[in-house]
Amino acid sequence: MATPAGSDGRVWVAALAGSDVLTSPAPDGSPSLPSVQGRWLSASELRAATGIPAALPIAPARLVGEHAVVHVLDVTEPISWPAEHRVAFSGIDRLAVPAEVRAAVELGVAERRAAVPTPALRPDWYRAGWLDEATAWVDRQVSALGLRREGPGEPIKVWCLSAVVRFDCRGDGGANRPLYLKAACDWFRAEPAITVAIGALAPAHVPTVRAADAARGWLLLDPLPGAGTDAPVEPDTAGLALPTARAMADLQLRSLEHVEALKRAGCPDRGTEPTLAAFADVLAGSVELPLLSAAERAGLSQLGRRVERHLRDLASCGIPDTLTHGDLHLGNVAADADRLVIYDWTDAAIAHPFLDAALLARSHREEDPAAGDAVLAEFAAPWRAHSPGADVDRALALAPVANLVHQCNSYEGIARSLEPDARWELAGVVAANLRQLLEQLT
Repeated sequence: MATPAGSDGRVWVAALAGSDVLTSPAPDGSPSLPSVQGRWLSASELRAATGIPAALPIAPARLVGEHAVVHVLDVTEPISWPAEHRVAFSGIDRLAVPAEVRAAVELGVAERRAAVPTPALRPDWYRAGWLDEATAWVDRQVSALGLRREGPGEPIKVWCLSAVVRFDCRGDGGANRPLYLKAACDWFRAEPAITVAIGALAPAHVPTVRAADAARGWLLLDPLPGAGTDAPVEPDTAGLALPTARAMADLQLRSLEHVEALKRAGCPDRGTEPTLAAFADVLAGSVELPLLSAAERAGLSQLGRRVERHLRDLASCGIPDTLTHGDLHLGNVAADADRLVIYDWTDAAIAHPFLDAALLARSHREEDPAAGDAVLAEFAAPWRAHSPGADVDRALALAPVANLVHQCNSYEGIARSLEPDARWELAGVVAANLRQLLEQLT
């Protein structure tokens, strides 16, 4: 069967309905798999490929070649799909799809059917029966809240790090009340306990948790401020940056008396010494060292000592380690007229507070240096009042490089926690940060 034109740079969707796979016509009219141009599909586009909300991936999206991405979905609810657009999976070799795409689909199905070993690091939500188990747990929590679930769960985002499923619920009054199940991968299994602990410190600025299962890494959450049916609305970056900076700085100061409790909840200690130890491990054996040139790898031999001097200089500025978000950008902020919420606390740690300031300011400085400076000033103001003897300006100047080191360690840990075929979605971050460190510290 001829390969459709433009197969490179496409996202392919194989939706399995029982023993069938759902098809759509290729440009020449022959049966193929649904596909769109691009590299990533939103949740709504994945649902459109099957026509129903409860289609759950059975394996991480696979990168085929340099540009083609393959999703394999399990259609968990009965659907009406024209007979002419469904074929037995055993006949997939007759579809007009590239051979490597077909091979990726067949591998995903073989893993699900236990015909070949499933990678040990694969998250639970790709396992058969996971959504049924999660729904049963949600039903118990919903009942305890005096609500009832209506209809199946609707996957909102499912990828290698987390799964988010929306459940429409109703109370006695009849008003719709959606709740969101978030499941974290093993690397971020402490997210529920951490979110609950941080929420106790600042309930107005943290997602509202209705139930949690720490052992399984599950959270049941109220909708975020401004949330629609799929996800939070895109934030007004111009309007949210300064309130976010102030809210995070205030939360950090509030956390000073609760550092040990936050550690017990699962926040790792990522102060100077643990950071240096983790960075030495990155330099010695990062999974992304092959992405660096020979000259760049040679430069790493001196980078460790320079980073150590830099981090010790930062630690000497007199700002204590506190709670840090670890991934503080406006994509992790939701707001409406009444409330600003900082969410996705997977990377939360005990570390230098200005790491968050540096990351939040960076994206704004790229577009407008003055905007980045305003974020830093807003973040620093509560710290100047709290620690008048600290060298706040020096710490702000040193924080961007320290944040690059912090992000190297974060993404290295994430990469090592993923099955190799799933690493592509986050590939290149460690290598890019190492290059920046080489440029700035050489």
